[in-house]
Amino acid sequence: MPRKVAPLLRKFPLTPRPRLSKPQPMSTAHLTIDLDAIATNWRALDKASASGVQTAAVVKADAYGLGAKRVAQALARAGARRFFVAAAEEGAAVRQALGPGPQINILSGHMAGDTDMIGDLD
Repeated sequence: MPRKVAPLLRKFPLTPRPRLSKPQPMSTAHLTIDLDAIATNWRALDKASASGVQTAAVVKADAYGLGAKRVAQALARAGARRFFVAAAEEGAAVRQALGPGPQINILSGHMAGDTDMIGDLD
């Protein structure tokens, strides 16, 4: 039995795309990170939090690709005193960026071998 063609395909048959005769140059993107805006947003969240609540900053995955060192430093200048990272290695990098003082919490918990690495940082 022959297959029926959908009514839309009869009105608008699929045609192959034309090929470009020469390659087009790749475009490049430029991303600007506004650290002041990040700090302002953190301050707004902190202000909206109940009194007695400590507003933390999550800077895992290199601050979601924005650069954990500079984002954590900007947030610390804004008043953040507790940071969350995914793994101990990220925590060590944030500790080196911030120095002693702020709390750094590891979301995945500690793994074997982490004790020696993080014990020297605080």
